[in-house]
Amino acid sequence: MVWYFRVWNVSESEAKFNYYLNFTRQVVNLNLNRKSLSNFDIYANDSSLMKINMLDLAMQVAKAFSARLNVHQEGYNSSKFNLSILEVGLCQTFGGVLSEYFSFSKSESATNFDPPQCYYTSASCYGLMELQNLFDGGKVYIHSPFEVATLESRYVFISAHRSVGLEFTSQEMLSADSVRFLSVAQRGCKFMEDVTYSSIPVYSYNICKMHCRKQLAIKFCNCSPYLYFHVDPVQVCDSLGLRCMQKHLKSILKFEDTNGSKIDCGCIPNCNEVLVTSFTDENTVWTNEVELNFSRYAWNIQKFSRERYIRNVLYNVEDFVVSVGSFVGLFLGGSLLSLVELFYFFTLRLFWYLQGRS
Repeated sequence: MVWYFRVWNVSESEAKFNYYLNFTRQVVNLNLNRKSLSNFDIYANDSSLMKINMLDLAMQVAKAFSARLNVHQEGYNSSKFNLSILEVGLCQTFGGVLSEYFSFSKSESATNFDPPQCYYTSASCYGLMELQNLFDGGKVYIHSPFEVATLESRYVFISAHRSVGLEFTSQEMLSADSVRFLSVAQRGCKFMEDVTYSSIPVYSYNICKMHCRKQLAIKFCNCSPYLYFHVDPVQVCDSLGLRCMQKHLKSILKFEDTNGSKIDCGCIPNCNEVLVTSFTDENTVWTNEVELNFSRYAWNIQKFSRERYIRNVLYNVEDFVVSVGSFVGLFLGGSLLSLVELFYFFTLRLFWYLQGRS
C-alpha cells in the first residue's frame, strides 16, 4: 500500500485506488493473447500511467508462491520455485535447466535448476504439488527441461478446490559427439552452447522464437512487452504500446510481415531435446469445505519410452579417406600412400631435379 501512495499518491480509502489496483493486476497477469492486451485499452490515454515502467511495477508486487512438494527423488522436496519472466507471463518454474536465465530476481532464485532424474529401473517417477488460495486458477505448462514455455507449449488448468492428475510419455532425441564437428548448416540443429544472443548465454528453439517475436514487436510498435526483458532488453511497452501489439498480434504470433509474407527467424531445432509426446489428465472437484481452498497437481510417468533417437554422422572424413584408399587400390593397384608419393615426385622431387640441372 505504501508503494501505491508513493507512486500515485492514493490511499486504500480513495476511489482511485481500485483503478490503479486493477491496472497492477493486469500488468502482473500480462501475456500475449488478445484478451489480456485488450484489458489495457481503458488505460491507453491515462497520462498518469505513461511514466510507469511495467517491468518495474511487476517486480515490485510479484512474489514467488510457496507450495508443498513431494517428489520421488530425495533432495527436491525442499526446493523453491523460481519466479521467471516468459512470454506466457510471470511463471513459477521447477526443474527447468534454463530457468536461471529468466529469473525474476537473481537474489531470490530457486535452489535447484536441475530436473529430477527418472530411471528405467525406477519403481516410480512422480511429483505432487499442493497450493492454497489459488482462487483465480492458473496454467501448468508441460515442456522439456531443456526448454522454456512459449505460447505453443501444452498446458493443463488448475484452480482452487480441484485436483489434477497428469500422466505423460516422452521421447528423447540426442546427438552423437561426431555431430558437434559439423557446421550448423550441415547438421541442421543447434546445441545449447551455440549462443545467438548476448543477454542469454544458451540457445534453444523456443528462446529463438521469443527473440523473433520481440524483434517483430519492435518493428511494428517500437517497443516490446516486459515479458521479453531477458531477451536483449529494449524499450518496454506502455499501455499505448500494448494497444499497438494488439493490432499486430496475429502477425507477431505467426511470424508474418504486414503484407502476410512469412519471416525467416532462423530458428532450427535443438540437437538434444526431450519431447512430451502425449499426456492424459484427470480432474477431481472437491466439495469438502476443509479442502475448498486447496488445489493439487500431480504428475507421473507410468510408461517409460523404449526408444531413443540418436542423430549421428553416417559418412565422416575418416570414412572418406578409407573409401579413397579402397578405390585407388581396386582400380590402380595402389594406396593412399601411393598418391602421396605421386604428389611428391611431381612437386618437390621435380623441383630439386630441375634445380640440380641448372
